Amino acid sequence: MKKHVYGISENLKAKRELKDKLKETELMIKIDFAENYMIKYGKEIQSIRFGASKGQLSIHTGVFHVKNDTSLETTSFATVSDNLYHQAHAVWGHLTSSL
Repeated sequence: MKKHVYGISENLKAKRELKDKLKETELMIKIDFAENYMIKYGKEIQSIRFGASKGQLSIHTGVFHVKNDTSLETTSFATVSDNLYHQAHAVWGHLTSSL
């Protein structure tokens, strides 16, 4: 457990240092994507209830950090898609709609 806690604290320390040294020409993006979510309806016919026809969505969330003058502006964002891929090109597709 000590290794895990140490890793978390070092990660947070490194992230804080990056934000503190951010230049006005730079953008720091922290992204994550949730697991795929199954779509549910208020009223469902029997074939949908058992999962055969249920659609899924992927939610990508993130935070932008931008330095303006002396302050650090933080903006969060989220995109929703029926594209369930989490490879680099899919993540880039989500990011381009937020940039």
